[in-house]
Amino acid sequence: MYSSRGLLLVVALLFVCRIGDGCLTEILKAPWYTYLGGILGVLIIYLVILSIPKVGVAPATTAIILGQVFTAGLVDHFGLFGMQKIPFSIYNVLGTLLMAGGAWLILKQ
Repeated sequence: MYSSRGLLLVVALLFVCRIGDGCLTEILKAPWYTYLGGILGVLIIYLVILSIPKVGVAPATTAIILGQVFTAGLVDHFGLFGMQKIPFSIYNVLGTLLMAGGAWLILKQ
């Protein structure tokens, strides 16, 4: 039911609203890592659905945010996926540590 709604939305965006060129042959020209978004998105949603009943909403959400910030820092630092390298400075490290410490305080029982 929900997947058919998503399919209809994609069809509408591609062909009715003319968002994108709708040329499916271009799929093969995309870099391999562009497909990670869909795969990782499904995996993350699945893991969140499994973890929230066990650990609660706040810890699960906190882990997601910290994971995203840490991953974004790694992508910037190493220039992954063709991004410009932005070295991790002491301020980035301190900010991430402060965020992790704040998360620990929030989740401390």
